[in-house]
Amino acid sequence: MRNFKEFNELTEAAKYGSIDMESVKTYEDALDPEVYIFSMGTYPLSMLKRRIADILKNMEDDMRTSMKNDKLQYGEQIQNEIDKRLKYFIGALADVEKQMKTSQYKRRTTMLKNKR
Repeated sequence: MRNFKEFNELTEAAKYGSIDMESVKTYEDALDPEVYIFSMGTYPLSMLKRRIADILKNMEDDMRTSMKNDKLQYGEQIQNEIDKRLKYFIGALADVEKQMKTSQYKRRTTMLKNKR
């Protein structure tokens, strides 16, 4: 039987997202796994990183536009963007990177690599 400390570690590991282990069938899949983001959907890890970069770039472009024009205010828009999508994407990325460092995932990756 697991003790309470182990249970807390398991539940905290997946706060925003996790790896869809059923989709990991080859070594290439293990390097770029499908990430299930809670209440958002499923994305490959590489696409998740691109989406985060795109959101940050769009926020930077909006802020540069607001600096040129004093009438435009993007504070609320950026706050909504952070609360609605960016927080979940970055949280899921952190959860997945933590999951990829576990010994179980490393073992599965090694077994798939040797299977090739």
